[in-house]
Amino acid sequence: MPIIDLQPSFLVRPRLAPTESIRSLLHRLAVQNKLPLSMLGQPGRLGEATQIACELASAADWDRSELIQRAASASACESDQSDTCLRIGTALLGKRCVVGLQRRICPLCLVSTTWTPIDWEIRQNDACHIHQCMLADKCSACGASIAWLSHQHACDQCGLAWSNFEVRPASQLSSTFAKWTHSSVVMALRGIQRDGHSKNNGVRLEKLLLMLEVLRCEVLRQWLSPKLWADFGHVWSIQLLKDSDYRSWLWSEMFLHAAKDPMTLKKRCVRRDLYS
Repeated sequence: MPIIDLQPSFLVRPRLAPTESIRSLLHRLAVQNKLPLSMLGQPGRLGEATQIACELASAADWDRSELIQRAASASACESDQSDTCLRIGTALLGKRCVVGLQRRICPLCLVSTTWTPIDWEIRQNDACHIHQCMLADKCSACGASIAWLSHQHACDQCGLAWSNFEVRPASQLSSTFAKWTHSSVVMALRGIQRDGHSKNNGVRLEKLLLMLEVLRCEVLRQWLSPKLWADFGHVWSIQLLKDSDYRSWLWSEMFLHAAKDPMTLKKRCVRRDLYS
């Protein structure tokens, strides 16, 4: 991992947007100051982006404490074996919850802005909560992956501007989950904590993602054929979580299971009254 020795004097010092990710902030720093991309190493790597941003905090006039609130954990920077990968305010997410080197964008958002929110780096979220369209991770013209660093905000292969990528409408369930994710990210960054019993959409981010994974991988996977699970497991999990009573019940059962072995999670989390 490269260590930045110099302390440059930046002509442009972008401000960290309310839900912006560190990788997006580094991208804007490079673009707006026309920096050589090699100076920022490989910011697509989350741990490396965190280290670089903290090293440049003083020169870029960034609040280091704000960076830490949306950064890779120290253990993730040091080792690939850590389960905890990303901190978002009060939430700690594991590696399976975070998009790796691939960048994802909403073409409609990038018509009027140049930064991307941390919401889009959460793997389970695949839509923009503002425009209700699917997030793009590849060029719609040539299929090339979107690079984290691109001075032109365009495909590195064919030159198509990100804002001109094809817009694919999101399903109602994907749009719903995108809204939940954004709401939970905002709460986490503000230090607001609500558990899985919450009757509104404000559920703690890491608990929202945990409930989704329990439904998808521990419950529905046992009840659906492999093809149905692959095609519909994610959306049916979101559909079940839309019911606040079910969400509250599921959260209770998950913790009851954790306290009472040896009953298996998949047996405990299937409500028999739903099938009677």
